[in-house]
Amino acid sequence: MTGLNHATTGIVIALVFKRPELAIPLSLLSHFLLDMIPHSFVPLKRKKLFTSYLFIETVLMLTITVVCMVAFNDMWLLIGTCAVVAFLPDFFWPFYYNEKLRHVPGFRSFYIFHKRIQWSETYRGWLVEALYFSVLVIFLATHST
Repeated sequence: MTGLNHATTGIVIALVFKRPELAIPLSLLSHFLLDMIPHSFVPLKRKKLFTSYLFIETVLMLTITVVCMVAFNDMWLLIGTCAVVAFLPDFFWPFYYNEKLRHVPGFRSFYIFHKRIQWSETYRGWLVEALYFSVLVIFLATHST
């Protein structure tokens, strides 16, 4: 899944569960569950496209997180935390390409696991991602605290 969908899922989990001891671990778990369903990817070979994509996605993730933190101001800290935690595993992908870190036992095990669950990456995954994001946005738009 895209980082935007991971972060938005974390926000929705925060709003549904409202308790940090539940919402934070569920946000982390959601990351791995979402990575197991068909989703999109941008080939690293297309570096310019990939760089633009990452920039746009980062802006969108920050925007939706800040908007939700303001809209649901009584839960701003939990919303921000769950958004970050839900995205966090993807933050570590660049470190795997560091030759020294690649051989650290914890990193290696994590990346083997994380890479194996990515089996469902596909060019048509954008359709699944767009539909899923639409459902999340509808939930956020109709949710009242």
